Amino acid sequence: KEWFLEAEKSGAEMDINAFNAIIAAEARVGNLAAAQQWLQRAREAGEEPDLISYTSLISAAAKTCDLKAAQAYMREAIEKGLKPDIIMMNSIISAAAKIGDFKTAENVFQQALEAGLEPTV
Repeated sequence: KEWFLEAEKSGAEMDINAFNAIIAAEARVGNLAAAQQWLQRAREAGEEPDLISYTSLISAAAKTCDLKAAQAYMREAIEKGLKPDIIMMNSIISAAAKIGDFKTAENVFQQALEAGLEPTV
């Protein structure tokens, strides 16, 4: 984060790829709130989230077992015309299974298969 803040202070323009690096880092440690804040900063800077942004947010939500947030980000990605990838699907299946929502896990597993993806969870 420090390098990003220093670059921003120096007047460098940050694109969605730079924001995605921070969002992904926060997602890896399961910090959904921080990932969401960086997404908001990206939007405020005029950057539109892409597939990597949404995949990272869904991963962060799954790590915190926030199935509703993960599903909401998947819906938002689809509404923006993005095609869900296997990482998104695996994350949602995993989150659903962790909280005991096996019906959702099974439904998303089936959706992945129908989309030609092979879930690995």
